[in-house]
Amino acid sequence: MFTNIGPLINNAKTRTYADLLTTNNFGVIKGSVYTITTETMPLTKAEDAQKVLGAVYQHWRNTTKSLISTPGLISSMAWQPIPKRLARKARELGGELLDLDDDVDRIILEYNYSYPSQLSDEKVYLALQSLYEGTKDIVDQFTQSGKVPEAYLPLFANDGHFRQDYFGRLRTVDFARSVRDRYDPHGFFADRTGGSICEDVVDVEVSFVVVSR
Repeated sequence: MFTNIGPLINNAKTRTYADLLTTNNFGVIKGSVYTITTETMPLTKAEDAQKVLGAVYQHWRNTTKSLISTPGLISSMAWQPIPKRLARKARELGGELLDLDDDVDRIILEYNYSYPSQLSDEKVYLALQSLYEGTKDIVDQFTQSGKVPEAYLPLFANDGHFRQDYFGRLRTVDFARSVRDRYDPHGFFADRTGGSICEDVVDVEVSFVVVSR
């Protein structure tokens, strides 16, 4: 479903890595609070896509509407495809910590809210919790009805919210802890980087954006 989208603008060119990163940050609003969360779902069949993905999209819109009075709010949603051939290649090369199998194609959903004042923190955090919990409920319901295949669905740590149970969804958690105990037994990296291999708190694309003025 993602193969025929095509770019609206093609700005591919040879450039320095520093320039690439600077250009990629064009949408970053300095001085704002950013909070993020994620969920993982299998790619549904084409005939069920509108209903399933539409429900996920509508849940994001409805949740964001509850925050529409928040001054300066910007809400974005990204759909990041993880094809099973990517998981297959990773396994051929020895695997990775998420231990994704190649049974299904997946989509990593990323939700992002930004706003200028910390006075809005608790209100936004509650909405964010409703967002990721509601998304999981939608996926679970469609799985039970057979419109979404059953699959192993770990969370993507880079987009995880600190209230989400990242390691509770990770089937390699025992391996991760063994690596931590072997290579960081005294918590050197945990104390200096905000998180080591397998801490119990997670550090904190097709996209849609809603802006509140």
